[in-house]
Amino acid sequence: MSDSSFINVSARASSWTDRWWSVAPDVGIYIGAGCVSTAAVTPSAQRPRLLASHVDVLPEGVVAPSPVESNIRRPDVIIEHLKPAVRRLKGRETAISLPDASVRVTILELAHVPVKREEREALFQHHLEQLFLTPLGSCRFASQRLTAGDGGKHRVLVAAIRKEILAEYEAVVRAVGLRPSMVDLSAFRLFNLYESGIRALFQPGRPGSAEPRLLFLNLFDRNFTMIMADRSGPRLIRIKAFPAAMDQADWLARVLVEIDASLRASDATSALEERSIERLLVFSDRPLDEFERRVREDFHVGIDRLQADASGLRAGGLAPETDGPAANGEAGPPVHGHDHAVTMALAAVGWRVQAGIGSKASPGVMT
Repeated sequence: MSDSSFINVSARASSWTDRWWSVAPDVGIYIGAGCVSTAAVTPSAQRPRLLASHVDVLPEGVVAPSPVESNIRRPDVIIEHLKPAVRRLKGRETAISLPDASVRVTILELAHVPVKREEREALFQHHLEQLFLTPLGSCRFASQRLTAGDGGKHRVLVAAIRKEILAEYEAVVRAVGLRPSMVDLSAFRLFNLYESGIRALFQPGRPGSAEPRLLFLNLFDRNFTMIMADRSGPRLIRIKAFPAAMDQADWLARVLVEIDASLRASDATSALEERSIERLLVFSDRPLDEFERRVREDFHVGIDRLQADASGLRAGGLAPETDGPAANGEAGPPVHGHDHAVTMALAAVGWRVQAGIGSKASPGVMT
């Protein structure tokens, strides 16, 4: 894998849309269990600018992320929330970021990867059904070859989404006059958003230690997605969906249990003992002070918060002074997690944060 694509976990192949596009999308939409957000940008190779953003909290039960069942239970509600945000954007190419739990994802080690798409996807489906112990049904696949695995095997990142689930997300976007041209997981988009800073964290391994690794957590909007990565790219991906009714204490306990389970599902336990996992990067709209303390105590890993700071975006000339209008046409009250939701929409459209990562890092400049 070339150095330029080592963090691009989704890359071009993760767009499940049928239509090949020649113009990059300039509208990003995140549709999740708790909110929907949009961001419109001016396409520019030198300095793109955020023209408008809009965030709405969704009523409970409108979106229920699942890889096997219907996700969008009330498309009419989603459409009504999107209309005021996109009324001046009709016909724009649009990237959609999905809740992580709507998709099956894994990393396979294969002795042979067929050249023909039909044979390749049949092989992927067989392995995913064996892994998740359930029929996938009719799916769209996206894949990316990673570095070689043990014994010369091919390591392949594979994502599968049921066609009817994909159609639900595309349908609500088309219903408001936009043109879906790219669909991806929110965790993949976030990972790519912070590519520059993540790349800088990797230093040559110390003598006698394993290759340094990091853990990337997407904990926004009821997601739990952990990506373990090293210099060559992702090594492990684990996704869970959290229920809505969780207070902070229950949420923290659940997250710590899932981190532990994720580490035990890999070779990460020995890696932790060798102190080769040196960073945990977390993106979350929840308070993180107690989480940070427990992670340091329980796992002995340094933690960096991936910031979402609208004031920083505005200072860089990348965000409007006010959010888009509420559904009633008037400016709505601040939405909890607003900056995180806008960041999700920007990640969907493919922006990058050109800044280092640290516990008090600002978003830096997005390009």
